[in-house]
Amino acid sequence: MSRSKSGGADVAARPGIGGVASIHTDLGHALRQVPILQHCLILVVEGAKELEGAAGSARVPAGAMVALPAGIAATLRNDADPASGHYRARVLAFDAGLIAAFPDTTHRPAVSGDPWQILRPSPALLEAFDHASRAVHSPHLSDALARHRFQEVLLGLAEQGVVWSSRDSDTLTQRLRLLMAGRPDAPWAAADAAKAANVSEPTLRRRLAAEGTSFRELLAEVRLSHGLMLLQTSRAGIAEIALACGYESPSRFASRFRERFGTPPSGIRTAPAAEVSETG
Repeated sequence: MSRSKSGGADVAARPGIGGVASIHTDLGHALRQVPILQHCLILVVEGAKELEGAAGSARVPAGAMVALPAGIAATLRNDADPASGHYRARVLAFDAGLIAAFPDTTHRPAVSGDPWQILRPSPALLEAFDHASRAVHSPHLSDALARHRFQEVLLGLAEQGVVWSSRDSDTLTQRLRLLMAGRPDAPWAAADAAKAANVSEPTLRRRLAAEGTSFRELLAEVRLSHGLMLLQTSRAGIAEIALACGYESPSRFASRFRERFGTPPSGIRTAPAAEVSETG
């Protein structure tokens, strides 16, 4: 079991199985093209989440879930509850190996044009979601039992028509995303990524170009996505978050964050920890 070390982030994971995160923000905010690194299931607890896609916009109210497959980029808005002023959500993420081992025997529903699926969870799915979330945090539960609890969630999703496949995100881009996400603050170079992927550097650059990206774009995406996660799940300050993402300058991190997601880091929350100058 591993936990994030930045600012007491409410994030934990079991390697090879999956992870959990609790998101709590006090500002409504829109984010464009947020990369989804792992298959994940999000339960909105307070406020609402809105997604934009090819078929229009879709709203996920409190009490509902949205299933997001790995490898996509989602444009979304998190709206705070008008009464409390807070947006809260719980996230359960699934390791690619766990998805690959799950039997894909359920017929998939017709594709609506958008990659996500919104559902009102059954009591059984909510119970499985809670069990899996607690399994990540429990020091007394073996990995075998934790894996079983995550598989219960996949079965609950299948009963409601949601079935993922590891083939959906089997690209070099996605494999490198996951690799670099494990150490977003490391001084990554294209040569390092090529060696880890067991390909030559020219081959890596060529294949990434064919998939519509580049090494530099991919590294920035991974680092800024990690920053977004820390902003939403911790009370760490901007300077600490910038370092955790591989940026020595908080102002450079803030500038790149705004360019990528369309909102500055200070637009995510108003807690005192975020009140750090974004201009130097």
